[in-house]
Amino acid sequence: TDDPDEIRKQIEFYFSDSNLYQDKYLFGLVKGSANRSVPLKTITSFKRMQRFQPYSAVVAAMRESETLDLIEKTRPGEEEIVRKVPIEAMHGETQGEWFKSFEDSTKPRSIYAKGFGEETAKTQIEIEEFFARYGQVKAVRLRRTAQRVFKGSVFVEFDTPETQKEFLEMDEKPKWHGKQLLIMSKEQYCADKEADIKAGKLLPNPSYEKYQGDGKGGRGR
Repeated sequence: TDDPDEIRKQIEFYFSDSNLYQDKYLFGLVKGSANRSVPLKTITSFKRMQRFQPYSAVVAAMRESETLDLIEKTRPGEEEIVRKVPIEAMHGETQGEWFKSFEDSTKPRSIYAKGFGEETAKTQIEIEEFFARYGQVKAVRLRRTAQRVFKGSVFVEFDTPETQKEFLEMDEKPKWHGKQLLIMSKEQYCADKEADIKAGKLLPNPSYEKYQGDGKGGRGR
C-alpha cells in the first residue's frame, strides 16, 4: 500500500517516546536525547514496513509528518528522518535505567491483559486494532519468555490515565474471539507480582535489559 496516513503512523510510532525508550536498536541510532537522524532506508528495511511501496510514496508521506522532519539529500534514497523534538533524558545512566524510569511514568495509563492464545503472523496488528476501539493507544507490547515465545498476555499503554480508567470501568469487558480476558491495571499487576516475589511464590526478574517489550518496542519491526 502507499497510504500516506498508514506510512506516517508506523514511522512516527518508531520514533515515539513509547517506542524509543524500549527499542534498543533505534535508541542507539538516535543516540537518545542527542537526537541523531536515521537513514529512511534503514526504517523501510524493517519487516513491518515492507508493505509500504514504492519508496517514493514513503518519502512523500514523511514530508507531511507533524512530529518528524525529513532531511532530503541530493541523491534519492539517501533521505534521513529526525524527531522535531528530542526525546527527554530520563533518570539513569543506561538505557535499561531510562526504560525503568519511563515505564514507571506510564503505569498509571497502562493495563495488563491475558488470554490471547498462541501467536500468529497477525497477532500484533490484531491486538492493536482490538484495543484501538476503546481509546487512543500509544503502544501494545506482547509479553514474551526468555525464549521469545509469546505468553498470551500484553501491556497496553493508553494516551492518558483517564482513558485507562474508563476502559477498566467498562461494565462489560471486551472479549477476544468470544473468550473472556483477564484484565487489570498494570499497577495492580506489578503489585501482585511483587507480593508473590516477597512470599517466595515467584522468582524475581534478574534484569530489565529485556525491556519487557523484547527490545523492539510495542509494534515490532
